[in-house]
Amino acid sequence: MKALKILLAIMIVSLGLTVSSSCDMLKDKEVITGDDFTEFMEDEGFEVEDLTSEYEDEDGVEEVIIAYNDDYQIEFCVVESVSQAKNAYSQNKDDFEEQSSSSNVEVNVANYSKYSQKGGGTFSVVSRVENTFIYLVVDDKYQDDIEDYLKELGY
Repeated sequence: MKALKILLAIMIVSLGLTVSSSCDMLKDKEVITGDDFTEFMEDEGFEVEDLTSEYEDEDGVEEVIIAYNDDYQIEFCVVESVSQAKNAYSQNKDDFEEQSSSSNVEVNVANYSKYSQKGGGTFSVVSRVENTFIYLVVDDKYQDDIEDYLKELGY
């Protein structure tokens, strides 16, 4: 009887922790600015370049920044509206899905969408928070590094 009570207590605590962490996932993510992205990536040793002027003919594009090193680049974009960011997210996701993949993961919660795909030696990600998104296609050997950067950035 005592063992049953202990087992029941462990199950209740586990369930509580699961529900608690699930609720955190449903919270809105915080949007970062181009300056936040630039500062973070420079601190990580990347070169950063503002390419916004190259997109001035594109309606609704407010900011485009790339961070790069000798191995790959990460693009950060700010667009005029959430719907425009959702469209860009969907278009990039569709482009990724046309490539061969061995695995993919998609998350859509609150103000956040993320699609990642691995296959053919590449790791691809498009991640949106509100009216911003990050896009990248890298050699899959850099997947762990990329996931760490995205986690730190909140994407």
